[in-house]
Order: sequence, then C-alpha cells, then structure tokens
Amino acid sequence: MAWSKTGLTALLAAALVSVATCQDPAISVSPEDTTLLEGTSAVLDCTVTNPQHADITMVKWYRATKSFNSEQIGPGTSYPRYSHVDADYATSGNYALLIDSLVLDEDNFNWKCAIVVAGTTDEIISEEAFLTVAVMPSSMHFYYNTELYNDGGEIQSNISMPFELECKTTDTNPEPSFKWSKRNRATDEITEITEGVSDPLGEAGSQPNLYTFTSHLKIDSLDRSEDDHDFICEMDLGLDDAIDMENDTDTDASNGTKSISIKLGVYGLEPSFEGVIMNTELTFDAGASVTIVCLQTARAANPDPTTERVGLKSATGSPLCHQVARRAENLG
Repeated sequence: MAWSKTGLTALLAAALVSVATCQDPAISVSPEDTTLLEGTSAVLDCTVTNPQHADITMVKWYRATKSFNSEQIGPGTSYPRYSHVDADYATSGNYALLIDSLVLDEDNFNWKCAIVVAGTTDEIISEEAFLTVAVMPSSMHFYYNTELYNDGGEIQSNISMPFELECKTTDTNPEPSFKWSKRNRATDEITEITEGVSDPLGEAGSQPNLYTFTSHLKIDSLDRSEDDHDFICEMDLGLDDAIDMENDTDTDASNGTKSISIKLGVYGLEPSFEGVIMNTELTFDAGASVTIVCLQTARAANPDPTTERVGLKSATGSPLCHQVARRAENLG
C-alpha cells in the first residue's frame, strides 16, 4: 500500500508523540543560586520533560520547607507575588517561577521544584538553589580611634606612626566584599590597597536577616609621600544582575555597590642635617674660643612648616652635633 507524503508525516508525528508519552518525566533544568536586590523581580527556572505524562499529578515549588502548587499562586491566593513565566506551563513544561518585588523575610530561602508522581508519595526533585535577597546598607561610615567619620571627612595622624581605619556597613545582606584604595590628591591617581586589609567581621543587625560588617585597614608606619592621600572604601554585594531601580537616588545602588572616602593628613617632622660632617674629630688649642653651629633643615609641614631647636652636646676636644627628634605634637 502506498502512503501519501501527508499520511507519512502524520504517522511520524503520532509515533513521536507515542514515544514521548512513554518517556519518564524528569526535571531537565533546575533553579540556580542568585542574588538580587530587594524590591526587584526574580525568575527561578524549572523545566519538566514530558509534562503531559500520565504519572504526573502536579508540579510544585518548595520555599525552604513550605510547598505550593500552580493553583496556589497568583492574585487572590496565598502567594500573590508569585506566578508562572509561561502561561502554557502544563503543555510546554516550563514551570519557571516569577517572583515580583522581592521581600527579604519572605523570599530569602532555599528553593526547589518537584514533580509529584501519581499513586505514590515519591517526588522527582530538582537541584536546590538559594535566592539571596540583597539589601543595601542603611549607613556606611569610617571609624578612627572609635570616632565616627562620614563620607568626605578628614582625619590627621603622625608620620611614622601605626595607623588603623575601619569601614563599617550597617544593616545589610548578604556579606559584602570590601575593596580599599587611595587617591593621590596631587595627581588624582588611584591605587588599590591589598596589604594590611583584614577579612570583614560580621555581627547581628537591628532586625532579622540584616547584619553589620566591618573591614579593617592597618598601616604599620605612615609615610607622608605614600599615605597623605584620600582613602576609599568600597563594598560590593555581588549581584548577579544589574537592576535598574526607579527613583533611586544612589547611583551605585542598582549594581549593589557603595563607596565612601576620607582625607588623611599625615604631619610631623622628617628632619635631616645638611652641610654637617658627623662624627668628625676636631682639635683646638687650649684656651681657644670656639663657636659650633648646628643647622637642621626640617621637612614637614602639614599644613604649616614646623621647626625645632636642636640639642648640642660637647666633649673635650670632640664637639658633637646631635639631632633631637620629637614628634610635632610634643613640641613646645
């Protein structure tokens, strides 16, 4: 018997449907870990192969230990902010979940989808993913000697002294990464700081799921040429997507970053002796009158030059010129 082209096509299509119907249902695409800002929308993937298989009773989602199916989401249900990306999910097998206006306390959990198998208590479960609802810090400040400094502030410290600066973010989620850098005020060159930076320390915030994190920068000995700069602290929440937020007054909030800077003034004496031969033995005739001049050129001056008297000691036949080094704050 001869088959027409149309008849063969129909037969092949029926055979493919029959084969597909015999295939066991499975989850081919699972949700993945993602981090998005509170108030934005998220999509969690879930693709079911052979969605019309007779053994599929339903496909449902788990949010931590709570579960809900397709009939329990959408306007007027217990989960009005949740909906399917594909309205024809039962045929297409695309059970991806759209979550509108993320809420920290309601959505910051582990998620997974599952196929309920007919006539059993068995479920075919996807890989589990964590949806991190990110929250920008309510405030970000520097601390120096336990005193709070706002963005754009100024502090002063002594040359050659150890220096420690804290950068603190308040009431944020998740733990941010911190990056320190310094900007040369004369050249506007910015250099990243990697040495002396500690891992951030976290503590509970003012409400559940929010935390305060502090990053420390430590410099063993301040150098005026190297450290008399603007110091910058930047925190990054590590968002997976750049979300545009309407009416956002913080230009960095859309990508989950925020930075603050502070001016560090390094002052004090860096004395040097010029035109003096040190440790040289001089011989004078007995009873001679001798005048010994000891000159110090003091380089410091932040913001104004600072001078200091230099002590002079003498020994019989061997006058010596000694430098007296004192820090600027101790000068009379």
